[in-house]
Amino acid sequence: MEYRGWICNPTKQSDEYIRGVNTFLEFAFQTPEDDGKILCPCTKCANYKSHSRSTVYEHLTDPRYGFLRRYTEWIFHGERSTTSSCISKIHKPKKLKASLSEKQELLDELKQMRESQERTCALLANFATLIQNRFSVEDVNDIIQPATQVSDASSVLGPTSFPSPDVNEDGREEDK
Repeated sequence: MEYRGWICNPTKQSDEYIRGVNTFLEFAFQTPEDDGKILCPCTKCANYKSHSRSTVYEHLTDPRYGFLRRYTEWIFHGERSTTSSCISKIHKPKKLKASLSEKQELLDELKQMRESQERTCALLANFATLIQNRFSVEDVNDIIQPATQVSDASSVLGPTSFPSPDVNEDGREEDK
């Protein structure tokens, strides 16, 4: 597989990037879908929508979108994978269309995970409030800090936050 570091070029306008996009288009349009379109690997379409050559070119060279950074093995455009024999079998767009329902299932699962995380964070916030009412500021900070670190580690699923302790000098919650 040739060098594809150009995919990560942030400007989307360098000579190297444009050459890379044209190389990709030449390769991908060797095996277009029945309607003469290909799946667009830009960050907006994410190999989910099919477009004409000119539209794919526009998306890939648009600084707002550009190429999916990790799409360096063009498995949805006819290239055989070097990492997995299972993935390498998915090389024609028609086979991808059969898995669009699987993509929706993954999106639904991600939504459920995010909702679960939000409920967990709400419970942790309530727990933190209970702790604040019972312990001193120092004790609260010692307890909340590890929970915040766990929250930071799981930030891939979305933002989380914990209430900042609003306590007076003797460690009791202030009235608002």
